Amino acid sequence: MLTNQLMGLSMVEVGHSVTLKRINAPHKLTHRLTDLGLTPGTPLNILQNQGSTLIIGVRNARVALGRGIAHKIMVEPCLPDVEGVERGQPLQPSLSSC
Repeated sequence: MLTNQLMGLSMVEVGHSVTLKRINAPHKLTHRLTDLGLTPGTPLNILQNQGSTLIIGVRNARVALGRGIAHKIMVEPCLPDVEGVERGQPLQPSLSSC
């Protein structure tokens, strides 16, 4: 999951953070997901991904999604920031603000 390519939310492992890029679904479903706070650019945290249900953290809430719906939500991994560059210290990856 270290590439910068889009993937379905259902493919992301527990504990990873991603950024929502687009929703490939009919208007009614897209509107419903938007009402739940799933909008492009929103960071998502994968809390559970097993069986037919995913639980994600979004905007200080938890949302449960079926695997079929999660597959229609296109995301990209959050890229790590690099610390210590300006101070001449060894590079240490850290999670970005994503």
